[in-house]
Amino acid sequence: MRGLVTALLLLAARAGLVLHAVIFPARHRHYRFDLWLLPWIRRRRALSAGPPGREETRDLIFCFVDHFEPGTRGASLEQAQERFRAWTEGYPALARRFADSDGRHPQHSFFFPPHYFREEYLSGLALMDWQGLGEVELHLHHAGDTSESLRSRLEETLSLYAGYGVFQCQGDPIRQRYAFIHGNWALDNSRPEYCGVNDELRVLAATGCFADFTFPSLLAAQPRMVNALYRAVDDPAAPKSYERGRPMTAGRPPGPDEFPLLTGPIGLARRRRFPFFTIEDADVTAENPGTPARVRGWVREAIGVGGRPDWIFVKVHTHGAPERHHDALLGLGAETMYRTLCEEFGDGRHFRLHFASAREMFNIARAAEDGHAGDAGRFRDYEIAPYLTRFLRANGPYEARRFVPAAREGTLPVLDLSLALSQEQTASLEFRSGLLRAASGRIASLQSPSLPMGPVHAAPAAAELRLGGAGGELDLFLLAGCGVNAAGTLLAPEAASSLAGAAVERFHLRLESGQILPLAIQAPAGAPSGAGAGEAPGGRGQA
Repeated sequence: MRGLVTALLLLAARAGLVLHAVIFPARHRHYRFDLWLLPWIRRRRALSAGPPGREETRDLIFCFVDHFEPGTRGASLEQAQERFRAWTEGYPALARRFADSDGRHPQHSFFFPPHYFREEYLSGLALMDWQGLGEVELHLHHAGDTSESLRSRLEETLSLYAGYGVFQCQGDPIRQRYAFIHGNWALDNSRPEYCGVNDELRVLAATGCFADFTFPSLLAAQPRMVNALYRAVDDPAAPKSYERGRPMTAGRPPGPDEFPLLTGPIGLARRRRFPFFTIEDADVTAENPGTPARVRGWVREAIGVGGRPDWIFVKVHTHGAPERHHDALLGLGAETMYRTLCEEFGDGRHFRLHFASAREMFNIARAAEDGHAGDAGRFRDYEIAPYLTRFLRANGPYEARRFVPAAREGTLPVLDLSLALSQEQTASLEFRSGLLRAASGRIASLQSPSLPMGPVHAAPAAAELRLGGAGGELDLFLLAGCGVNAAGTLLAPEAASSLAGAAVERFHLRLESGQILPLAIQAPAGAPSGAGAGEAPGGRGQA
């Protein structure tokens, strides 16, 4: 009987497709029903025919990705800057009004393209991670490329962004990883006029991309894998290798050539007037904001890792910069969406809500693949470590070779970074935790020794910091009560203040250009000791 019902539904769907093509030919060609409608119906039938769910708490992982292009639609520089300012001022105020089951605010993943690069944009977006509100990822428009030219373009962009801590995963050494959204949805040459590279999945993986977040799409690029977290193997001789793939499945580790694609909901939703349905493509816009009905529909699609049905992944997208979308993303429409998520899916009994960046969503999916269960929020940093932008704030570009944040207030971070300053420039660095909270002035480099990897280690009696000067004055801001010894001379603090809620003291120094000064820093009495470079919570080692 169930097979007959499914057959009738598929027949009705085909008939509906024909009718829709006759009545709305242009719209029908645009929506590419032939790629996704029948797979969606089959999947919905499979969901409804499955065994009843157990009475247990489910985890909802909500990820919002943004094709963030301040200069889109021919905007002037002044208009683009005003668009950017609307986000840097409006989004933190909005996000801090809401929290998930872990107490974290909504996480917005800004997929930022290099053709709109300005230092003020990238440093401003990096500040979102420092504030705990989102992360920066890569959005790339390109056309007419070869594998070699695409790789060169990616490496150039990654190097540019690295100077701001973006895509730089904490560790010793630093590793470069990123998530990707293709411009014009043309991944892997699926729309040749906007790509040109048949082996794009391989090129992405080779340059550090851990997953693609491009889909869904209502264009020819849409895969036949509908509402899925899955892996595809690239065929360098053919375009659109991701058309079909293997669903991510608990207990089945990924193959060496399998590239992950994390897709959002696509399908049909009911409406009251003819043709009595609307298209759901997970795009949050002024015309189609995140209403309570849409939020519930996203959750009903039950996207997840096979064998872990209690972890539901919802990824939605937007083009957030244009002003016309701001109410849906920064105003009343956004408030409604986040309130629905928190009130209906964050009660802690039926659902645990987890706001996740693109990186965190991937990490949680990987943990599910490896067979983990329980509270999904424990696995945000499971495989791909957080970016430096979470722990280190700088007023200009820098080069980091290693960085592991201080795990206790009584230790230094493991770091090795350098800054290239002109004669007029001064550096300003701020650290989230540890003995060293900030440094400013004519700084050329900062180094501290590596710690052995593994569980938490006891802090040494004095931590060493090697400070390089660019010729001139500089200040170190250390936790109040630190003892500082420079080449046998005990330094005294010159001023006391507070920084990010911590009591600090300022030590003033002058170094000649090229001079390296080793400092022995003693933690204040009573500061927690033990430190350094262990696993992230829920982690299994960072990649």
